[in-house]
Amino acid sequence: MNDPATLSQLLQWSLANTDLDALHERAEAIRRGEAQPTPINMAATSAGVLSAEGNEGELPALGETGAASVKRPAAATRAELDALAQLHMPDMVSMMRGALALAVNESLDVDSREQALLDLEELAADVDNARDLHTIGGFPLVLALFASAEPPLQAASAWVVGSSVKHQREMQLHLLEQGAVPALLTLLQPNSTVEVRGKALFALAALLGNCPEAQAAFAQGGGSSTLISILSQPEGQPAAMRLVRKALVLVTDLVREQRMREEDPEAVSEVASVDLIGSWRDATELCSAVVQCFASEELDAQEKALQAADELLKAGLIQALAGSPADGSSCTARTVRGALQRYRERCEAFARDHALEQEDDVVGSGECGDMLPIAQVVDEQLALITATRHADEQL
Repeated sequence: MNDPATLSQLLQWSLANTDLDALHERAEAIRRGEAQPTPINMAATSAGVLSAEGNEGELPALGETGAASVKRPAAATRAELDALAQLHMPDMVSMMRGALALAVNESLDVDSREQALLDLEELAADVDNARDLHTIGGFPLVLALFASAEPPLQAASAWVVGSSVKHQREMQLHLLEQGAVPALLTLLQPNSTVEVRGKALFALAALLGNCPEAQAAFAQGGGSSTLISILSQPEGQPAAMRLVRKALVLVTDLVREQRMREEDPEAVSEVASVDLIGSWRDATELCSAVVQCFASEELDAQEKALQAADELLKAGLIQALAGSPADGSSCTARTVRGALQRYRERCEAFARDHALEQEDDVVGSGECGDMLPIAQVVDEQLALITATRHADEQL
């Protein structure tokens, strides 16, 4: 009880709950000898003490401390609390309805409609809100905006779809029924802006993840060739490079999923597995995209290239794609290995610098350091491919 703040609080509480006039009259009566102070029963009070550190000892039973004075809130009080809750916890469904109404209102300017979609995206990112958006029939309205002539509305509506799905099978199947996959593939065409294509890739990745049905629709709609066309973007353009990286990540994820399904004898699906790996077996753009990402100044892009190279090697695609100089191929196993070596040198330097900044981190590097063992394995496999190709050329 030595805490001044606690003592001050107790004093304020005492003053607020005491009849000061009556207390003054009793004090004057005691001073004049007309009354005696009330004796303190120490046996009753020492059993339990309230302190700043918590309760000490046993407190009196609830019935002995005036429990009868504690009453349940009256109906009017409950009504006030409910009204207060409504004030501070707005109806999310009503907010989504309002945002949808603004987004589809063609009489409004594009900026206002885009902001409404951004507000909707923020709400729909919550799983429960996404389900409510489905319940109120919001997704057909959002998908209809894919056909808008305004790129900001196309991009924002694709973002709403991607944030709502988040690899949830229930939402994936619903949007699949609504025709979201072919609609997104349309947004990925070269006549769309970089921003629209980027958001469409984001939404497509959310729809396809661990969803064989969506992957089948993707393959039937020419999704494999659509991604390859994105991977063949000209080098030297930062915006195009971001698209290449996103497309390469999606290819990597899809290849990994198919490979793991094929390697797992217990993996059973009611939907026939789509052979995306087979559709990419002769796509040299994959190898070129890996080299292009390795050449990026961004460490994240280089890490994505390493992950792709690792997965493509496991799926047998790098071996088929990385030809020899005699084949006239611009992407050879030696080329990929050289790009990988430059990444390793940069990553090792980054890991050393990071270790110096954080003395407690004996391993040292964050994600970059975690990638170095993978880089070692990939380098060894590429070295083997190079040696094998060289031996074949000598025959």
